[in-house]
Amino acid sequence: MDYAYELQGSVLFTDSKSNNGLHLWHVVELPGDKIATISHTKVIHVLDARTGQEHWQLQGHTGWVTAMVMCGERLVSVSLDGTARAWNLVTGVCESTLCLPFPLVAVAVLRDFVVVGGMNGHLCVWDGDLEAFTFVRDHSSGTLRRAGRGSKHVPGLADRLIALTTVADRTLLVQTAGCTTLYTVANGVLFLAYDTKEKAGPFSSANDLCVMCGQERIHVWNAGLVSMIPYHLKLLSVCALRDGRFAASDETQTIRLYKGSPRFHSAYEAIDTSPSHVLKLVQLVDGRLAGADDFCVRVWDMQTRACVLCVPHEGEVTDLTVIHSRLAIVAPSLTMLE
Repeated sequence: MDYAYELQGSVLFTDSKSNNGLHLWHVVELPGDKIATISHTKVIHVLDARTGQEHWQLQGHTGWVTAMVMCGERLVSVSLDGTARAWNLVTGVCESTLCLPFPLVAVAVLRDFVVVGGMNGHLCVWDGDLEAFTFVRDHSSGTLRRAGRGSKHVPGLADRLIALTTVADRTLLVQTAGCTTLYTVANGVLFLAYDTKEKAGPFSSANDLCVMCGQERIHVWNAGLVSMIPYHLKLLSVCALRDGRFAASDETQTIRLYKGSPRFHSAYEAIDTSPSHVLKLVQLVDGRLAGADDFCVRVWDMQTRACVLCVPHEGEVTDLTVIHSRLAIVAPSLTMLE
């Protein structure tokens, strides 16, 4: 596919109003060239992705909003108040609310249902309206099954939940304080597909490829095939690429480019990132690779491995992502680049 897109580094807007001066937490792409942002508040801000103009303030949560995801034409958010809310993005109205007796910290869409996660390891599946089921663990197999109606809410995970992410629409990545696990779904059951069995760090996915930072290794999940790459340096970030390769940055001011197939894991191409370390990585729609440190965002050409753009900024970058084909820098404020 040809992309009518060229990153020039021009700043579309820098928004510091919608997060009330607080550190921006998360940004989600919405239909119609809009975005949703959350920080450490009870409000979701819906902005124009090109101008930064605010369209809506989605209010209703009584605790901090911790995560959100698009589900069909609705935005689903979760909060420390123990509720998940489904928002109509045309009217700005909350159409449905799920109330649970524990704080919620993560949400993901898997096939036809929403998975919400509690801070202490609770997992529930929600159809976005009235039905909700708790997942309970089969300790012998690691499988997560729906509990019966009216069952007491029991933590399905053995550790504190950090994040939920969908891989290729049919695999759920669950990151806890102790490990990262992958589950595949069938008939409402989550089958354990892979367990890192160690505290994992940053992860990234593209198509059927998922890569996760471990301790002195990279865990690679490629269309159900699992492999590990020994890595005796401190890993800072990973990025799964759409062509089947993946990138990893480390403490030596280097980005290593690997092929996704285990047969080629011993060979890699190197990109020199001196004079600084790259703490966040993302692939742009035109195929180039962008990385951030605490002072600038740089872009590298994947063919020549040369740096072709440097955009200065201030403050820690908590996320670097692509929103509506534009590069978004999530730091104390949100900066969108054209």
